[in-house]
Amino acid sequence: MINNTKAGFLLRLGAQILDIIISLLLFIFGYYILNQILNLLKSDIIFDIVNVIISYFIFFFLYFIILEATPLKSTLGKLIFGIEVVNLQNNKITIINSIIRNLSKLVSLLPLGLGFFWIILSKNKEAFHDILSKTKVIKKKI
Repeated sequence: MINNTKAGFLLRLGAQILDIIISLLLFIFGYYILNQILNLLKSDIIFDIVNVIISYFIFFFLYFIILEATPLKSTLGKLIFGIEVVNLQNNKITIINSIIRNLSKLVSLLPLGLGFFWIILSKNKEAFHDILSKTKVIKKKI
């Protein structure tokens, strides 16, 4: 039997906020370790704020792409909130699906995040990026 219990806006928002916090902490930890290694090597490499911000956004993007395409089907935030990303047949998404899904989030952001708020208005609780990538976010079976 296919699980069609879609995750609503507030559940997805909570997972997203948690993922931002987790990914930021992981990035800061990695940045700190890298700085310590460079200091030990007496490297002249200096990270300016622009490069750090760009690096974080790349890390953040990869965090979602990779974790959503694993057998977990979830980022750490989604896992904690008990939701997962699947294709329309409730199977694990491929890395290509995940790339499309996460690039499509840029469409959901414009204008004014309407594509994310569409979850509230949609009877299927879908954001624009869910529709474009042919994926859905469902509650995990317990």
